[in-house]
Amino acid sequence: MIDRTGAVTAEYEVSGTPTTYFIAPDGTIVDELSGVVSERWLEENIDDYISS
Repeated sequence: MIDRTGAVTAEYEVSGTPTTYFIAPDGTIVDELSGVVSERWLEENIDDYISS
């Protein structure tokens, strides 16, 4: 998601663009990656985050 309005940034009190946050169903941040994350990286690694 791209936080065009800044609402998510404010809600989670985070900063630093570009940063990718992995958010659990309960709303907690479970991991973050600083820097640009490619589509290829996401495709190769997303299952690790979904299954945890």
